[in-house]
Amino acid sequence: MAFDGRTGEILWQYWTRKDVLFVDCSANINADKTNDCLLSGKGGVLCSIDGKSGNLIWEVEKSRDLYTIDIYSAQYISDFDGDGYSDVLVAHTSDDTGLLIVLSGRNGNTIGEIQSPKQEGLYTVPRVIVTIDGTYMVIFATGQPNIDTGGALYAVPLHSIALSDEKRCTEIWRDYKAGVSSGIVLVDMNNDGMDDIVVTSGNKLSIINGNNFSLLWNISSDREINEDISKQILIGPTPAYFDDDLIPDFLINYLIGPAFPMYYYSQIWVAGGRNGESLLDDPMIGAGDITAPGITISFTGNGNDMFLFWITSCDTDAEAQKMPFILSRESTMHERSHADFCKLRFNKTSVTQLYALNQHIKPPGLLIYSSKNNWDIEHNTTLIPDIKQEDTISRTWYKTSKPNKIKNKQQSDVTSYFGYSQDSVEDPSVTNFQKYPEGLNEQPESPIRIRPSLGINLGELAMDYEQLFPQEIEPPADINVDVNKGRDERANLKKVVKRHLNKNIHGESLARSSVTATLAKPLSGNGIDIIFATHWEIPSSRVHILTERDQICIQKKIDSIEMQSTLSEIELEEVKRDAERECLPRLDTEKLGAGQLTMYRVNLKCKGCGELSVNEQCSVPLPLDMQSYSHRACNVYFKKKQNLYYGSK
Repeated sequence: MAFDGRTGEILWQYWTRKDVLFVDCSANINADKTNDCLLSGKGGVLCSIDGKSGNLIWEVEKSRDLYTIDIYSAQYISDFDGDGYSDVLVAHTSDDTGLLIVLSGRNGNTIGEIQSPKQEGLYTVPRVIVTIDGTYMVIFATGQPNIDTGGALYAVPLHSIALSDEKRCTEIWRDYKAGVSSGIVLVDMNNDGMDDIVVTSGNKLSIINGNNFSLLWNISSDREINEDISKQILIGPTPAYFDDDLIPDFLINYLIGPAFPMYYYSQIWVAGGRNGESLLDDPMIGAGDITAPGITISFTGNGNDMFLFWITSCDTDAEAQKMPFILSRESTMHERSHADFCKLRFNKTSVTQLYALNQHIKPPGLLIYSSKNNWDIEHNTTLIPDIKQEDTISRTWYKTSKPNKIKNKQQSDVTSYFGYSQDSVEDPSVTNFQKYPEGLNEQPESPIRIRPSLGINLGELAMDYEQLFPQEIEPPADINVDVNKGRDERANLKKVVKRHLNKNIHGESLARSSVTATLAKPLSGNGIDIIFATHWEIPSSRVHILTERDQICIQKKIDSIEMQSTLSEIELEEVKRDAERECLPRLDTEKLGAGQLTMYRVNLKCKGCGELSVNEQCSVPLPLDMQSYSHRACNVYFKKKQNLYYGSK
């Protein structure tokens, strides 16, 4: 969905067949002077959407293979095929392999691809750094976050992917116990002018020198965490200048508990950038929910920057939240990931909060948002807009197995095709590496050859591609075609939401914060604007926490069976399930799909600093273009601090 930044009005919305995990709107690929958006995610979703209208430009057709896992992540990169428009770096993970692919940004044609080493899956977004010799280097991770088979980081030149050359792919780091568990963060930690690589695996955070790929330091946990308890870092760490030095520090969120999605509680603390030592007297305790990662608000002066982060709470004593619990076997992982554990454990509604914290404010910091305080706003059906029933986009079939006519034209031909001066359609984002202007339009030494493409469906806004066969004729059987129109939730969404809200009370909805906040220029006045989204959903009713009485009942039934015969592991597991069915109340089978998204835009500014000395100035948020970490995206890195004023208070 696209919103008007001033009014919040919905400009357009585009429906995909499965969940979108990644969005990149940093480049213009159809010459209309408005940046266009790459959408990628679950179920083989990968498409390019016109940023002005929300219409389809091109999409990768859903594979006919019945994959259990079919995940894409996509980001704009430099122009590789010489057409003057940004191309696309894609990571694709399916059941049997992981692929890195370079696509043409204009039409989705495949330029080149390589397979991941050992055919491991790629579950985090690859990042691109520029080495000291000016090479664009893709850093990518392998290994699953919740499986203890290990994982690794690899480096491969971007042009090697475009040339389908796997030989220059090099392993630079490995964890033999855990896969990479959250997104890679790029930040210069040793002031050598090169981005270093921050990666998490299991309960460990490691910082790798971006110049020579040596390990700078790592930490496994805060000193307050019991080493005997299982823990993971699944939420990406957030960098900021928290203390007074010029080395970025990190806000880290540990989830404490057996494994996803069952965590007893979370523990948030700040690790100093010099050696990982904690900069907080005590960690912040929250519920065990997975929230969106944080960002940073940069202020003038040293040691004034703020972490902007999410935390959930059961609105109860911190020590009580740390108590372990056991779930029944009947619920699935999907159901558990949508359960309100606060309600199940303490009969209290889970509260989602957004805080701003710096070293001058007592943790958890300045409260920006609370789902508890905004319940009436977020459950007000009068604010739900009427959902327009757009016509289904007509699907036409186009040639994608070899270069199209426009693709092979020289730049002068492109000018004549568009009908106006090429200067007017030049896109400054074509490099997507504004930090490194000397590396514009890096081209590999060897020529690029177009490879057989993924199945591509071109929308009405694509640039005049030749039809393969008439629209009314069925495509040949060997063409990879998506005949699934995808889900269409529009028809009954508003009706379902209103029906549920008419009978809802506070305890029957679960607040979520799955989208990272972003900073923006203030609409008026001073300070900085914070834009964020929250949503609520109906919690799963099929998850049950075993009480002491439940456990005694179950164990008695298991013991009675074991006294009669020796059981194998499989037989014992079935006996345990039968015992639970007999001892526990029947689980609710009702399924509700209601929910509601709410967008917020708030302004943060300083009211005043009181009495100042002659050499002091009041610390204020830096302008947006000088913010170190104003949002999170595939091509975002942490910017070095640029102070406008010194001696700030």
